[in-house]
Amino acid sequence: MKILVWLLFFGVMLTSECFGQSGRKKPQISEPGIKSVSSSMQRPIYNIYLENSGSMNGYVNSQAEFKETVGNFLTDIEINNLADSINLNYINSKIIPIHSNIPNFINNLNPTSFSSAGGHITTTNISMMMKSILDKANDHSVCLFISDCVFSPEKKFTAQQYLVNQELEIKRNFAAKLDNYKLTTIVLQLSSKFEGAYFNCLNQTTQINAQRPYYIWVIGNQKFLTTLFEKVRKENFKGGGVRNFYSAFNTENAFDYGILNSPKLGYYNRDRTNPKNKIVDAQKEDKGVHKGNFQFSIGVNFKESLIDENYILDAKNYVLPANYTIEIVKNNITSLPYSHILKLTTTTLKTESVSIRFKNTLPGWIAEKNSDDDSKINTADQMSRTFGLKYFVEGIFEAYKTKNNNKETYFEINISVNQ
Repeated sequence: MKILVWLLFFGVMLTSECFGQSGRKKPQISEPGIKSVSSSMQRPIYNIYLENSGSMNGYVNSQAEFKETVGNFLTDIEINNLADSINLNYINSKIIPIHSNIPNFINNLNPTSFSSAGGHITTTNISMMMKSILDKANDHSVCLFISDCVFSPEKKFTAQQYLVNQELEIKRNFAAKLDNYKLTTIVLQLSSKFEGAYFNCLNQTTQINAQRPYYIWVIGNQKFLTTLFEKVRKENFKGGGVRNFYSAFNTENAFDYGILNSPKLGYYNRDRTNPKNKIVDAQKEDKGVHKGNFQFSIGVNFKESLIDENYILDAKNYVLPANYTIEIVKNNITSLPYSHILKLTTTTLKTESVSIRFKNTLPGWIAEKNSDDDSKINTADQMSRTFGLKYFVEGIFEAYKTKNNNKETYFEINISVNQ
């Protein structure tokens, strides 16, 4: 009898421990600051927002590159099983859900469907649209905003006043969102034939038939976006293809790096106690065409940073001691855990700490593709530009910079040479 009572008592205690007082299983308690993700949410929800204002009609007047590019991008997201679900929307003064599948959504892109869908389609308030999108963004979603991103000033403002106000609103909205979410923002600049009425900064219309830029903005958790662009590579985009690329992200992410044994000129050893940051026994090349030169190499892994390849390879984006030059190349040695190799060369080898800073700045293409006055859009110089582009991007850049403690570099590497 005593044995039976003890068995019953042990069973009750075991049940209480596993299921709690109510008989239900206890919830798993996450560590502070860590949000648990259910198994059904391992893939994000994709929310697509395509601007349906009158300024977009020229891209959908015919079966042009615009439809091909957007259609293939959305289809690739679907067939690569990247999304838990895909929600299709138009957007202007409000978000307009389009209850359709991707093929029908693309086939129905035309001025009539844009107009009949509703919303305020005569002006474009980009900061308001972006706020509506950001309000829906979270840790488990990826937002795509497809637009020509041409600001349409209201008549009560000058073009310059309007652009400044829009930049401030965009900065404020992004900063508020980044207070609670570590989101990465990417912009793809693309190009497509545009056939129709173009609305300039004076709210005047001009009929054009030419290639024009447009943009796809992607906002979401960095891991989701890394997976997206691994599966859907930007160099494989259909239609007009990706012309330019920019990403803004939280720079607290570490960039893995290390000193390499080669390529090199001259001779050196990595210090045994600090092989990642210290070179010893460094000597110049003493013969051949490279006589008098010293070169060491650093491997850096940019793979998950989503920084544009052109930006990474541009030596102007690195700050070095005056006696060194730098060359950046893609790594093709599979055994090395780095995406790129930085080759640093000098003819003045001395005992010093060599600092390599990788600048966090806006890429040059944004200023090159910006227009402050598009009233003469038919000139060749203006046709490839976007009115107000730099204000849009600078607002986002400044918001991220503020949240990154105003850091002006992605990273700084310090290498001790013969010290």
